[in-house]
Amino acid sequence: METPPILGVVVGEQSWPERITKAMAMAHSRNLARRSAVLAHPDLAARLCQPPLNYKRPEQWNGYMPPETCDGEYNESPQRAALIQIGTEAWKRHLADNAPRVEPPAPDQPDLLPEHEEQPALPAGAAGPAGPLDPGGQLSDHT
Repeated sequence: METPPILGVVVGEQSWPERITKAMAMAHSRNLARRSAVLAHPDLAARLCQPPLNYKRPEQWNGYMPPETCDGEYNESPQRAALIQIGTEAWKRHLADNAPRVEPPAPDQPDLLPEHEEQPALPAGAAGPAGPLDPGGQLSDHT
């Protein structure tokens, strides 16, 4: 009879030490990305130096966000609340900066959907045109 290794307990294809190492690397990567996103905006970086965080320099923050709960209790620290607000704003700006942009046509270029081809807006509560999945549509075979 073989004795199972203590630290080599296999879960799936990875041992516990491998899983822990991978999880730590992923957390470190998220911290670096979060830190970079915040430091990219001078106003958000400056908030790291204000109460309740009071860093001497924004670069001192490593991107760590304290957990929401600790020992089953909700983490109500003002530091966590401030970091969540700053991180959330950085994330919103990141999404806005990376959103696809659609430029209007130049004045000398034709609009792809000329005004006379636009569908008029339907009044509130009006039924839209029947589509392929509409019970009244041509492709529905509900009788």
